[in-house]
Order: sequence, then structure tokens, then C-alpha cells
Amino acid sequence: MGVVALVGLKNAVSFFTRSSKIQGSMFFFAGFIIILVGWWMFTLLGFVSQMWGIFLLFRSFLGTIMIYGQSLPIIGGILRSDAVKSVVRILESSEKKGKAKFEV
Repeated sequence: MGVVALVGLKNAVSFFTRSSKIQGSMFFFAGFIIILVGWWMFTLLGFVSQMWGIFLLFRSFLGTIMIYGQSLPIIGGILRSDAVKSVVRILESSEKKGKAKFEV
């Protein structure tokens, strides 16, 4: 509901039904349905499914999030480390395949 309220119904449907986002959408909405079933184990499984779906949907924004996070006073130094940058590159490259990588 938050995405729909933020960008509107038409743009939300367009976002969730893009061919590059369809797998993430399926995991997210399947997790929602699993949570509605209501058993405690299903709730945990649904939560994990939704988290994986959110990661698949929004992993292309990791670079933007990292650049913003580097300007924060406490964790900025940690996020500027080479180890963290390489992890972000790996996570982003799995979706972008040939597009520009994360650089500061």
C-alpha cells in the first residue's frame, strides 16, 4: 500500500510488472499470502519470502543508498571501506549485468 500511496496505482503496477522485477514481485506477494494463512511457521516463511522479494525489487537502488549512507557521521566510514563496496558491487551486478557499477 505504501508504494501505491507514494507513486500512484498506475506507476506501482508498472513497477511490479516489469520483466526485470517480476521475480521479486512474486516472492513479495507470495509471502503476503503465506502470512495471511496464519500458522506461526507460515508467518516466518512468509516474512522471509517478503524480505527476499523486497531485496530483488530494490537491489538496483543499493548504490544510491550506499552513497547516501557514506555521508552519515557514524557509519559513513564503515560504508566507505573497500570490503563493503565490493559486497555492494557484487549484489548490484547480479541485476545490472553490464551496466555501470557502484563507484564513489
